[in-house]
Amino acid sequence: MKKLISLLLILCLAFLAASALAEDYTGTWYLVRAVSNGTTVSIDGTGMNIIFTLNADGSCDMAMSVAGQEMTDNGSWTANGNVITITDSTGAAMDVTVENGEFALDSGDGTVMYFSQTAPEAGEPLPAAIKAESLEQFNGSWTINKVTMMGIEVSAEDVGMDEIASLNIQDGKITENAQGGQTEMEGVFNAENGTMVATIEAEGMSFDLVFSLLEDGTLSAVMDVSGIEIVLIYIPSV
Repeated sequence: MKKLISLLLILCLAFLAASALAEDYTGTWYLVRAVSNGTTVSIDGTGMNIIFTLNADGSCDMAMSVAGQEMTDNGSWTANGNVITITDSTGAAMDVTVENGEFALDSGDGTVMYFSQTAPEAGEPLPAAIKAESLEQFNGSWTINKVTMMGIEVSAEDVGMDEIASLNIQDGKITENAQGGQTEMEGVFNAENGTMVATIEAEGMSFDLVFSLLEDGTLSAVMDVSGIEIVLIYIPSV
């Protein structure tokens, strides 16, 4: 009888430990940053969301929001030590490793995404555009500060662009200074909306680059690449 009681106590303790472990992982997990080939990008303020909700009954809800597009799925999850296995509705499984209150999802292409139960901060909208009255208002030297693509905003420093791209603008003549040399473009004033439009050639294709002055004193340059809007934000050079 003593051996039976001892065995039951051991089983109870093991069950309680497993229950506590699983309970620790239940709840909502938010993507907070991604590391790609040594470059870390914080999700704070990007407007991008990938969320896993691990329910106590072993079910899992998944949601992703990128550039205003919403995608959802559901599946299941199990835990073995500090490894969580998440299975989606198609039966595809992925393992994530929990360390220091975060879990890490390795995409297999050199990118690791980190999730936390603390939601990232909401992004700030871009300042409103000012309707320029002439090309001369765009004159000056400008340094790239950040880039937005598919609703994801990253600093130029994070993607290594802070030291390779700057603009000099003089009465519609635009000179871009980069590591590969200088590129010159001719800006055309659009009086209707107060923007400056330049056409650039790259990879055998041409793109319109639309420049706008923003109310905080910065300059935006917007282009559409295969249906994807890319926004470059420049600040006045010091």
